[in-house]
Amino acid sequence: MPRKFTVIGGLVCGCLLARAPVRACTGFYVGRELSANGATLIGRTVDTWRPGVGNRIVLAKENGHVFISTPHVDDDDIAANAEAGVTRSGFLVSGTVTAYTKDEALRLDPFVPLSAGGVGEFNLPGEILRHCDNCREGLDYLAEQIARRGYDHGDIYLLADPDEAWYVEVYTGHRWAAVKMPADRIAAFGNEFNLREFSTNDTSSARWSPELFSGIEVPRNSDGTFDLAAAYDRPVVEFAHYRTWFGHRWFNREWADAHPYSEAVVCPLFFKPTIGRKLDVLDVIACMRTRGEGAFSPDGEALRTRTRTIADPAARTCHVLELRHDLPAAYAATLWCTPCHCEHVPFLPFNAAITAIDPDFTERRSLPASDRPRSAAEEFRRLAALAEFKRYTFDANTNYVGLSEYYADPVRRFWEKREAELLVQAREEQELAAATGNAQRLTDWTLGEQARALAEARRIHDRLIWYIAGSEFQGNEGCGSWEKLLPPRPFAPEGE
Repeated sequence: MPRKFTVIGGLVCGCLLARAPVRACTGFYVGRELSANGATLIGRTVDTWRPGVGNRIVLAKENGHVFISTPHVDDDDIAANAEAGVTRSGFLVSGTVTAYTKDEALRLDPFVPLSAGGVGEFNLPGEILRHCDNCREGLDYLAEQIARRGYDHGDIYLLADPDEAWYVEVYTGHRWAAVKMPADRIAAFGNEFNLREFSTNDTSSARWSPELFSGIEVPRNSDGTFDLAAAYDRPVVEFAHYRTWFGHRWFNREWADAHPYSEAVVCPLFFKPTIGRKLDVLDVIACMRTRGEGAFSPDGEALRTRTRTIADPAARTCHVLELRHDLPAAYAATLWCTPCHCEHVPFLPFNAAITAIDPDFTERRSLPASDRPRSAAEEFRRLAALAEFKRYTFDANTNYVGLSEYYADPVRRFWEKREAELLVQAREEQELAAATGNAQRLTDWTLGEQARALAEARRIHDRLIWYIAGSEFQGNEGCGSWEKLLPPRPFAPEGE
Protein backbone atom coordinates (compact mmCIF):
# COMPACT_ATOMS: atom_id res chain seq x y z
CA MET A 1 0.00 0.00 0.00
CA PRO A 2 1.27 3.52 -0.72
CA ARG A 3 2.50 5.33 2.39
CA LYS A 4 2.23 8.96 3.36
CA PHE A 5 4.97 10.87 5.13
CA THR A 6 5.46 14.28 6.70
CA VAL A 7 7.56 16.92 4.98
CA ILE A 8 9.30 19.74 6.80
CA GLY A 9 9.22 23.11 5.09
CA GLY A 10 5.93 23.33 3.25
CA LEU A 11 5.76 20.35 0.86
CA VAL A 12 2.67 18.16 1.06
CA CYS A 13 3.10 14.75 -0.53
CA GLY A 14 0.62 12.08 -1.48
CA CYS A 15 0.89 8.61 -2.89
CA LEU A 16 2.43 7.76 -6.22
CA LEU A 17 -0.30 7.54 -8.83
CA ALA A 18 1.55 7.27 -12.10
CA ARG A 19 4.87 5.93 -13.28
CA ALA A 20 6.99 8.51 -15.12
CA PRO A 21 8.81 6.81 -18.00
CA VAL A 22 12.55 6.69 -17.32
CA ARG A 23 14.89 6.72 -20.28
CA ALA A 24 18.17 5.67 -18.72
CA CYS A 25 20.71 6.38 -15.98
CA THR A 26 24.44 6.11 -15.33
CA GLY A 27 25.65 4.95 -11.90
CA PHE A 28 28.88 5.79 -10.03
CA TYR A 29 30.76 4.59 -6.96
CA VAL A 30 34.06 5.69 -5.38
CA GLY A 31 35.40 3.62 -2.48
CA ARG A 32 36.65 5.44 0.59
CA GLU A 33 40.28 4.39 0.04
CA LEU A 34 40.29 6.09 -3.36
CA SER A 35 38.53 9.35 -2.45
CA ALA A 36 40.47 12.50 -1.66
CA ASN A 37 38.94 13.02 1.78
CA GLY A 38 38.31 9.37 2.67
CA ALA A 39 34.58 9.62 1.92
CA THR A 40 32.40 7.03 0.21
CA LEU A 41 30.68 8.39 -2.91
CA ILE A 42 27.70 6.98 -4.81
CA GLY A 43 25.56 8.68 -7.41
CA ARG A 44 23.87 8.70 -10.76
CA THR A 45 22.35 10.71 -13.58
CA VAL A 46 18.58 10.23 -13.93
CA ASP A 47 17.45 10.46 -17.54
CA THR A 48 13.81 10.52 -18.62
CA TRP A 49 11.69 10.59 -21.75
CA ARG A 50 10.22 13.88 -20.53
CA PRO A 51 13.09 16.31 -19.99
CA GLY A 52 10.71 19.17 -19.18
CA VAL A 53 10.01 17.58 -15.80
CA GLY A 54 12.27 19.06 -13.14
CA ASN A 55 13.04 17.64 -9.72
CA ARG A 56 12.79 19.02 -6.23
CA ILE A 57 14.87 18.47 -3.12
CA VAL A 58 12.86 17.84 0.05
CA LEU A 59 13.48 17.36 3.76
CA ALA A 60 11.19 14.71 5.22
CA LYS A 61 10.68 12.59 8.31
CA GLU A 62 8.73 9.49 9.29
CA ASN A 63 8.92 7.33 12.41
CA GLY A 64 12.03 9.13 13.59
CA HIS A 65 13.80 8.77 10.23
CA VAL A 66 14.91 12.15 8.86
CA PHE A 67 16.24 12.33 5.34
CA ILE A 68 16.84 14.65 2.41
CA SER A 69 15.92 13.27 -0.98
CA THR A 70 15.08 13.94 -4.60
CA PRO A 71 11.54 12.57 -5.03
CA HIS A 72 10.09 11.23 -8.25
CA VAL A 73 7.95 13.92 -9.85
CA ASP A 74 5.17 13.37 -12.36
CA ASP A 75 3.72 16.13 -14.55
CA ASP A 76 0.63 16.72 -12.42
CA ASP A 77 1.06 14.66 -9.28
CA ILE A 78 3.32 15.09 -6.27
CA ALA A 79 5.02 11.78 -5.52
CA ALA A 80 6.20 10.89 -2.05
CA ASN A 81 8.80 8.35 -3.08
CA ALA A 82 12.49 9.18 -3.09
CA GLU A 83 14.90 8.11 -5.82
CA ALA A 84 17.99 9.13 -3.85
CA GLY A 85 18.55 10.31 -0.32
CA VAL A 86 20.78 10.79 2.73
CA THR A 87 19.80 10.29 6.37
CA ARG A 88 21.00 11.55 9.74
CA SER A 89 22.15 8.02 10.54
CA GLY A 90 24.73 8.34 7.75
CA PHE A 91 22.84 6.08 5.34
CA LEU A 92 22.94 6.71 1.57
CA VAL A 93 20.50 5.28 -0.99
CA SER A 94 20.50 5.75 -4.78
CA GLY A 95 17.83 3.82 -6.65
CA THR A 96 17.84 3.00 -9.42
CA VAL A 97 19.79 2.41 -12.63
CA THR A 98 17.39 0.58 -14.92
CA ALA A 99 18.65 -2.67 -16.47
CA TYR A 100 17.09 -5.17 -18.88
CA THR A 101 16.39 -8.83 -18.16
CA LYS A 102 16.36 -11.74 -20.62
CA ASP A 103 12.93 -12.98 -21.68
CA GLU A 104 13.88 -16.53 -20.68
CA ALA A 105 14.38 -15.46 -17.07
CA LEU A 106 11.16 -13.48 -17.03
CA ARG A 107 9.20 -16.48 -18.24
CA LEU A 108 10.39 -18.28 -15.11
CA ASP A 109 9.63 -15.36 -12.79
CA PRO A 110 7.67 -12.45 -14.32
CA PHE A 111 7.75 -8.93 -12.99
CA VAL A 112 4.94 -7.81 -10.68
CA PRO A 113 3.62 -4.38 -11.78
CA LEU A 114 3.11 -1.61 -9.26
CA SER A 115 -0.57 -1.67 -10.15
CA ALA A 116 -0.69 -5.29 -8.94
CA GLY A 117 0.96 -4.46 -5.63
CA GLY A 118 4.61 -4.84 -6.64
CA VAL A 119 7.52 -2.68 -5.56
CA GLY A 120 10.07 -0.93 -7.77
CA GLU A 121 12.20 2.15 -8.23
CA PHE A 122 9.17 4.41 -7.74
CA ASN A 123 8.48 3.28 -4.19
CA LEU A 124 11.15 0.95 -2.77
CA PRO A 125 14.07 3.46 -2.47
CA GLY A 126 11.87 5.84 -0.50
CA GLU A 127 10.57 3.04 1.70
CA ILE A 128 14.14 1.96 2.48
CA LEU A 129 15.03 5.53 3.49
CA ARG A 130 11.94 5.80 5.68
CA HIS A 131 12.43 2.47 7.48
CA CYS A 132 16.18 1.76 7.58
CA ASP A 133 19.28 3.25 9.20
CA ASN A 134 22.06 1.29 7.47
CA CYS A 135 22.91 -1.08 4.62
CA ARG A 136 22.10 -4.31 6.47
CA GLU A 137 18.66 -3.05 7.41
CA GLY A 138 18.21 -1.80 3.84
CA LEU A 139 19.14 -5.16 2.34
CA ASP A 140 16.86 -6.99 4.76
CA TYR A 141 13.99 -4.67 3.90
CA LEU A 142 14.61 -5.01 0.15
CA ALA A 143 14.70 -8.81 0.41
CA GLU A 144 11.53 -8.94 2.48
CA GLN A 145 9.53 -6.63 0.21
CA ILE A 146 10.60 -8.33 -3.03
CA ALA A 147 9.77 -11.75 -1.59
CA ARG A 148 6.37 -10.61 -0.31
CA ARG A 149 5.23 -8.17 -3.02
CA GLY A 150 7.33 -8.92 -6.09
CA TYR A 151 9.32 -6.45 -8.21
CA ASP A 152 8.26 -4.54 -11.31
CA HIS A 153 11.41 -3.98 -13.43
CA GLY A 154 15.11 -4.78 -13.75
CA ASP A 155 17.03 -2.34 -11.55
CA ILE A 156 20.33 -1.62 -9.80
CA TYR A 157 20.64 -0.05 -6.31
CA LEU A 158 23.59 1.54 -4.52
CA LEU A 159 23.65 1.70 -0.70
CA ALA A 160 26.29 2.99 1.72
CA ASP A 161 26.69 3.60 5.46
CA PRO A 162 29.63 4.31 7.82
CA ASP A 163 30.69 0.64 7.77
CA GLU A 164 30.12 -0.62 4.22
CA ALA A 165 28.69 -0.05 0.73
CA TRP A 166 26.57 -2.44 -1.35
CA TYR A 167 25.63 -2.94 -5.00
CA VAL A 168 22.29 -4.68 -5.72
CA GLU A 169 20.88 -6.09 -8.98
CA VAL A 170 17.18 -7.00 -9.21
CA TYR A 171 16.56 -9.31 -12.18
CA THR A 172 12.97 -10.57 -12.11
CA GLY A 173 9.87 -10.48 -9.98
CA HIS A 174 11.62 -12.20 -7.06
CA ARG A 175 15.29 -12.71 -8.01
CA TRP A 176 18.14 -10.46 -6.97
CA ALA A 177 21.80 -10.50 -5.93
CA ALA A 178 23.99 -8.09 -3.97
CA VAL A 179 27.71 -7.67 -3.31
CA LYS A 180 29.67 -5.53 -0.90
CA MET A 181 31.56 -2.90 -2.89
CA PRO A 182 35.34 -2.87 -2.31
CA ALA A 183 36.72 0.22 -0.60
CA ASP A 184 39.73 0.27 -2.96
CA ARG A 185 37.77 0.32 -6.22
CA ILE A 186 35.40 2.57 -8.17
CA ALA A 187 32.53 1.84 -10.57
CA ALA A 188 30.84 3.60 -13.51
CA PHE A 189 28.10 1.82 -15.47
CA GLY A 190 25.13 2.29 -17.75
CA ASN A 191 21.85 0.38 -18.03
CA GLU A 192 23.10 -3.18 -17.83
CA PHE A 193 23.70 -5.89 -15.24
CA ASN A 194 27.36 -6.22 -14.29
CA LEU A 195 27.82 -9.09 -11.80
CA ARG A 196 30.12 -11.48 -13.68
CA GLU A 197 32.16 -12.90 -10.79
CA PHE A 198 29.57 -13.61 -8.12
CA SER A 199 30.68 -15.82 -5.26
CA THR A 200 28.40 -17.63 -2.81
CA ASN A 201 31.26 -18.58 -0.47
CA ASP A 202 31.04 -15.59 1.86
CA THR A 203 27.62 -14.39 2.97
CA SER A 204 29.16 -11.37 4.71
CA SER A 205 30.08 -9.88 1.31
CA ALA A 206 27.34 -11.33 -0.92
CA ARG A 207 23.60 -11.90 -0.60
CA TRP A 208 21.02 -13.31 -2.99
CA SER A 209 17.41 -14.42 -3.24
CA PRO A 210 16.60 -18.12 -2.70
CA GLU A 211 15.34 -18.50 -6.28
CA LEU A 212 18.40 -16.98 -7.98
CA PHE A 213 19.81 -20.24 -9.42
CA SER A 214 16.50 -22.12 -9.89
CA GLY A 215 15.52 -23.27 -13.37
CA ILE A 216 18.13 -21.20 -15.18
CA GLU A 217 21.63 -21.97 -16.42
CA VAL A 218 24.15 -19.69 -14.73
CA PRO A 219 27.64 -20.03 -16.27
CA ARG A 220 30.56 -20.61 -13.90
CA ASN A 221 33.96 -19.02 -14.33
CA SER A 222 37.21 -20.94 -14.01
CA ASP A 223 37.56 -19.79 -10.39
CA GLY A 224 34.12 -21.15 -9.50
CA THR A 225 32.33 -17.79 -9.40
CA PHE A 226 29.06 -17.25 -11.25
CA ASP A 227 28.44 -15.02 -14.27
CA LEU A 228 25.03 -13.66 -13.35
CA ALA A 229 25.11 -11.08 -16.14
CA ALA A 230 25.41 -13.87 -18.72
CA ALA A 231 22.37 -15.57 -17.21
CA TYR A 232 20.09 -12.58 -16.73
CA ASP A 233 21.25 -9.59 -18.80
CA ARG A 234 19.77 -9.04 -22.26
CA PRO A 235 22.19 -8.96 -25.20
CA VAL A 236 24.25 -5.77 -25.11
CA VAL A 237 22.26 -2.59 -25.62
CA GLU A 238 24.69 -0.20 -27.27
CA PHE A 239 23.27 3.00 -25.80
CA ALA A 240 23.95 1.55 -22.33
CA HIS A 241 27.16 -0.37 -22.95
CA TYR A 242 28.94 2.62 -24.44
CA ARG A 243 28.39 4.63 -21.24
CA THR A 244 29.81 1.78 -19.17
CA TRP A 245 32.89 1.65 -21.40
CA PHE A 246 33.30 5.43 -21.46
CA GLY A 247 33.08 5.60 -17.66
CA HIS A 248 36.04 3.23 -17.58
CA ARG A 249 37.83 5.33 -20.19
CA TRP A 250 37.27 8.51 -18.20
CA PHE A 251 38.92 7.13 -15.06
CA ASN A 252 41.29 4.52 -16.56
CA ARG A 253 42.50 5.54 -20.01
CA GLU A 254 45.08 2.76 -20.12
CA TRP A 255 42.40 0.07 -19.83
CA ALA A 256 40.25 1.70 -22.52
CA ASP A 257 43.20 2.02 -24.90
CA ALA A 258 43.83 -1.71 -24.45
CA HIS A 259 40.11 -2.47 -24.88
CA PRO A 260 38.68 -0.28 -27.69
CA TYR A 261 34.94 0.09 -27.58
CA SER A 262 32.79 -2.63 -29.08
CA GLU A 263 29.64 -4.42 -28.02
CA ALA A 264 31.79 -7.46 -27.24
CA VAL A 265 34.18 -5.80 -24.78
CA VAL A 266 33.53 -6.87 -21.17
CA CYS A 267 33.90 -4.04 -18.65
CA PRO A 268 34.69 -5.08 -15.07
CA LEU A 269 32.22 -3.70 -12.55
CA PHE A 270 34.85 -2.54 -10.05
CA PHE A 271 38.20 -1.13 -11.18
CA LYS A 272 41.01 1.20 -10.13
CA PRO A 273 41.40 4.68 -11.63
CA THR A 274 44.71 5.66 -13.20
CA ILE A 275 44.41 9.44 -13.28
CA GLY A 276 47.29 9.94 -10.85
CA ARG A 277 45.38 11.13 -7.78
CA LYS A 278 42.48 10.27 -5.53
CA LEU A 279 38.98 11.26 -6.62
CA ASP A 280 36.58 13.81 -5.20
CA VAL A 281 32.95 14.84 -5.67
CA LEU A 282 33.98 17.16 -8.51
CA ASP A 283 35.55 14.25 -10.44
CA VAL A 284 32.27 12.33 -10.45
CA ILE A 285 30.40 15.49 -11.47
CA ALA A 286 32.87 16.05 -14.32
CA CYS A 287 32.21 12.55 -15.66
CA MET A 288 28.46 13.17 -15.44
CA ARG A 289 28.97 16.16 -17.77
CA THR A 290 30.89 14.30 -20.46
CA ARG A 291 29.83 14.04 -24.10
CA GLY A 292 32.28 11.39 -25.21
CA GLU A 293 35.22 13.78 -25.38
CA GLY A 294 38.12 12.31 -27.31
CA ALA A 295 36.31 9.08 -28.16
CA PHE A 296 34.03 10.27 -30.95
CA SER A 297 32.14 13.38 -32.02
CA PRO A 298 29.04 13.26 -29.83
CA ASP A 299 27.00 15.80 -31.76
CA GLY A 300 27.94 14.41 -35.16
CA GLU A 301 28.36 10.66 -35.03
CA ALA A 302 26.00 10.15 -32.07
CA LEU A 303 23.17 11.77 -33.99
CA ARG A 304 23.43 8.95 -36.51
CA THR A 305 23.84 6.01 -34.12
CA ARG A 306 22.20 4.54 -31.06
CA THR A 307 25.21 5.40 -28.92
CA ARG A 308 24.40 7.90 -26.16
CA THR A 309 26.77 9.86 -23.96
CA ILE A 310 26.69 10.14 -20.16
CA ALA A 311 25.65 13.79 -20.26
CA ASP A 312 22.13 13.93 -21.68
CA PRO A 313 19.78 16.94 -21.90
CA ALA A 314 16.97 14.55 -20.98
CA ALA A 315 18.30 14.14 -17.43
CA ARG A 316 15.68 15.03 -14.83
CA THR A 317 18.18 15.23 -12.00
CA CYS A 318 21.77 14.26 -11.18
CA HIS A 319 23.22 13.55 -7.76
CA VAL A 320 26.39 12.56 -5.90
CA LEU A 321 25.92 11.27 -2.34
CA GLU A 322 28.96 11.87 -0.12
CA LEU A 323 29.49 10.05 3.18
CA ARG A 324 32.36 11.26 5.36
CA HIS A 325 33.83 8.77 7.82
CA ASP A 326 35.59 11.35 10.00
CA LEU A 327 32.42 13.05 11.33
CA PRO A 328 29.47 12.04 13.54
CA ALA A 329 26.79 10.24 11.54
CA ALA A 330 24.28 13.08 11.92
CA TYR A 331 26.58 15.41 9.94
CA ALA A 332 28.36 12.90 7.72
CA ALA A 333 26.01 12.58 4.72
CA THR A 334 25.59 15.19 1.99
CA LEU A 335 23.40 15.11 -1.11
CA TRP A 336 25.11 17.04 -3.92
CA CYS A 337 22.30 17.54 -6.39
CA THR A 338 20.99 19.48 -9.36
CA PRO A 339 17.28 19.35 -10.22
CA CYS A 340 17.79 18.91 -13.97
CA HIS A 341 20.40 18.19 -16.67
CA CYS A 342 23.71 18.96 -14.97
CA GLU A 343 25.94 20.21 -17.79
CA HIS A 344 25.01 23.89 -17.48
CA VAL A 345 23.66 24.20 -13.94
CA PRO A 346 25.22 23.78 -10.48
CA PHE A 347 25.37 20.93 -8.01
CA LEU A 348 24.45 22.23 -4.55
CA PRO A 349 25.13 20.57 -1.17
CA PHE A 350 22.28 19.46 1.11
CA ASN A 351 23.69 17.98 4.32
CA ALA A 352 21.40 15.59 6.21
CA ALA A 353 21.71 17.70 9.37
CA ILE A 354 20.08 20.85 7.98
CA THR A 355 16.59 21.73 9.21
CA ALA A 356 15.15 23.65 6.23
CA ILE A 357 15.37 23.98 2.45
CA ASP A 358 14.47 27.05 0.40
CA PRO A 359 10.84 26.68 -0.81
CA ASP A 360 12.03 27.47 -4.34
CA PHE A 361 13.76 24.09 -4.27
CA THR A 362 11.00 22.12 -2.53
CA GLU A 363 7.73 23.40 -3.92
CA ARG A 364 6.14 22.08 -7.10
CA ARG A 365 5.03 25.05 -9.23
CA SER A 366 2.87 24.83 -12.29
CA LEU A 367 3.94 25.25 -15.90
CA PRO A 368 3.51 27.25 -18.04
CA ALA A 369 4.88 30.22 -16.14
CA SER A 370 2.38 32.22 -14.09
CA ASP A 371 2.65 35.30 -11.91
CA ARG A 372 4.44 33.22 -9.28
CA PRO A 373 8.25 33.04 -9.32
CA ARG A 374 9.61 30.00 -11.09
CA SER A 375 10.88 27.14 -8.97
CA ALA A 376 14.59 26.36 -8.87
CA ALA A 377 14.00 23.35 -11.12
CA GLU A 378 12.27 25.55 -13.71
CA GLU A 379 14.92 28.28 -13.54
CA PHE A 380 17.81 25.84 -13.88
CA ARG A 381 15.99 23.94 -16.61
CA ARG A 382 15.46 27.00 -18.79
CA LEU A 383 19.11 28.03 -18.39
CA ALA A 384 20.25 24.50 -19.32
CA ALA A 385 17.95 24.47 -22.36
CA LEU A 386 19.17 27.89 -23.53
CA ALA A 387 22.84 26.95 -23.18
CA GLU A 388 22.15 23.72 -25.06
CA PHE A 389 20.27 25.54 -27.83
CA LYS A 390 23.38 26.79 -29.65
CA ARG A 391 25.65 23.76 -29.34
CA TYR A 392 26.32 23.33 -33.07
CA THR A 393 25.36 24.43 -36.58
CA PHE A 394 26.23 23.42 -40.16
CA ASP A 395 28.03 25.35 -42.83
CA ALA A 396 26.91 25.78 -46.44
CA ASN A 397 28.32 22.33 -47.26
CA THR A 398 26.46 20.77 -44.31
CA ASN A 399 29.70 20.26 -42.39
CA TYR A 400 29.32 20.12 -38.62
CA VAL A 401 30.41 23.33 -36.87
CA GLY A 402 30.71 23.20 -33.08
CA LEU A 403 29.55 26.29 -31.21
CA SER A 404 29.76 25.13 -27.59
CA GLU A 405 32.93 27.15 -26.95
CA TYR A 406 30.92 30.32 -27.58
CA TYR A 407 27.68 29.51 -25.76
CA ALA A 408 27.55 26.40 -23.55
CA ASP A 409 31.15 26.00 -22.36
CA PRO A 410 31.42 29.39 -20.58
CA VAL A 411 28.25 28.61 -18.62
CA ARG A 412 29.61 25.23 -17.57
CA ARG A 413 32.98 26.72 -16.57
CA PHE A 414 31.21 29.34 -14.45
CA TRP A 415 29.44 26.65 -12.42
CA GLU A 416 32.57 24.50 -12.19
CA LYS A 417 34.39 27.42 -10.56
CA ARG A 418 31.49 27.97 -8.15
CA GLU A 419 31.35 24.26 -7.29
CA ALA A 420 35.07 24.19 -6.47
CA GLU A 421 34.48 27.06 -4.02
CA LEU A 422 31.36 25.40 -2.63
CA LEU A 423 33.14 22.11 -1.99
CA VAL A 424 35.69 23.83 0.26
CA GLN A 425 33.11 26.00 2.02
CA ALA A 426 30.61 23.16 2.51
CA ARG A 427 33.20 20.96 4.19
CA GLU A 428 34.33 23.78 6.47
CA GLU A 429 30.73 24.49 7.50
CA GLN A 430 30.04 20.77 7.89
CA GLU A 431 33.06 20.31 10.19
CA LEU A 432 32.22 23.38 12.26
CA ALA A 433 28.60 22.28 12.69
CA ALA A 434 29.69 18.78 13.71
CA ALA A 435 32.21 20.14 16.23
CA THR A 436 29.74 22.55 17.84
CA GLY A 437 26.47 20.71 17.28
CA ASN A 438 25.18 23.84 15.54
CA ALA A 439 22.95 22.54 12.76
CA GLN A 440 21.26 25.94 12.47
CA ARG A 441 24.47 27.62 11.29
CA LEU A 442 24.86 24.94 8.61
CA THR A 443 21.20 25.40 7.65
CA ASP A 444 21.56 29.18 7.32
CA TRP A 445 24.68 28.83 5.18
CA THR A 446 22.97 26.25 2.95
CA LEU A 447 19.88 28.44 2.49
CA GLY A 448 22.12 31.34 1.51
CA GLU A 449 23.91 29.29 -1.13
CA GLN A 450 20.59 28.05 -2.55
CA ALA A 451 19.35 31.64 -2.93
CA ARG A 452 22.65 32.74 -4.41
CA ALA A 453 22.71 29.96 -7.02
CA LEU A 454 19.13 30.66 -8.04
CA ALA A 455 19.83 34.39 -8.44
CA GLU A 456 22.93 33.61 -10.51
CA ALA A 457 20.98 31.24 -12.75
CA ARG A 458 18.36 33.92 -13.44
CA ARG A 459 21.02 36.53 -14.15
CA ILE A 460 23.03 34.28 -16.47
CA HIS A 461 19.91 33.23 -18.36
CA ASP A 462 18.96 36.86 -19.03
CA ARG A 463 22.50 37.77 -20.10
CA LEU A 464 22.64 34.74 -22.40
CA ILE A 465 19.36 35.77 -24.06
CA TRP A 466 20.85 39.11 -25.02
CA TYR A 467 24.14 37.52 -26.06
CA ILE A 468 22.36 35.14 -28.43
CA ALA A 469 20.21 37.95 -29.82
CA GLY A 470 23.26 40.14 -30.45
CA SER A 471 25.21 37.29 -32.03
CA GLU A 472 22.34 36.42 -34.35
CA PHE A 473 22.08 40.03 -35.49
CA GLN A 474 25.79 40.28 -36.21
CA GLY A 475 25.78 36.89 -37.86
CA ASN A 476 23.24 38.05 -40.39
CA GLU A 477 25.20 41.20 -41.25
CA GLY A 478 26.61 40.97 -44.74
CA CYS A 479 25.71 37.26 -45.06
CA GLY A 480 29.02 36.71 -46.80
CA SER A 481 29.90 33.26 -45.41
CA TRP A 482 29.02 30.80 -42.69
CA GLU A 483 31.86 32.17 -40.54
CA LYS A 484 29.62 35.20 -39.97
CA LEU A 485 27.51 32.91 -37.80
CA LEU A 486 30.29 32.81 -35.19
CA PRO A 487 30.06 35.40 -32.40
CA PRO A 488 32.99 37.80 -32.06
CA ARG A 489 33.80 36.45 -28.58
CA PRO A 490 32.56 33.71 -26.21
CA PHE A 491 29.74 34.44 -23.79
CA ALA A 492 30.87 35.93 -20.45
CA PRO A 493 28.54 34.85 -17.62
CA GLU A 494 30.26 37.14 -15.10
CA GLY A 495 30.11 40.19 -17.39
CA GLU A 496 32.54 41.80 -19.81
